[in-house]
Amino acid sequence: MDDDEVWLRMRRRAWPLAALAFVGVTVIMLYPIESSGGPALWPHLDKVVHVGAWLALAVTLWPLARGPRGTRRKWRALALVVALGFWGIAVELLQGLVPPRTPEAWDALADLVGASVGTLAMVGYEAWVGRARPMLPDRPVEQPIEETSP
Repeated sequence: MDDDEVWLRMRRRAWPLAALAFVGVTVIMLYPIESSGGPALWPHLDKVVHVGAWLALAVTLWPLARGPRGTRRKWRALALVVALGFWGIAVELLQGLVPPRTPEAWDALADLVGASVGTLAMVGYEAWVGRARPMLPDRPVEQPIEETSP
């Protein structure tokens, strides 16, 4: 099985999880939440949630970001971070249409940070797996034939 077949299998398996993550994060970010009006137990917890949500999106969307054979990893990473950054801005603008929610530039920045960290983690993972792969043969290594002396 060559690399293209492996990636095609991975992409087929990644679609449902990526779609679920994308829809789930979008619904959670647009869900109308009433604030209690009192002091927050943990200030800026929403920023941590934004970073975590976009990190999860980047990790689940990474297998789908593979371009044509030979596409450099850095361009795929850049495209994914930019796309998720724009989606973060769009979600923040959509939050302005949900009555109790308000858009914040800091939330969009937290989204971008999460997308960047998740994408960098996947780039690092892919590079690590790529380096380890040559050490793992695809098929058993043939043993050298020992010469026997008569």
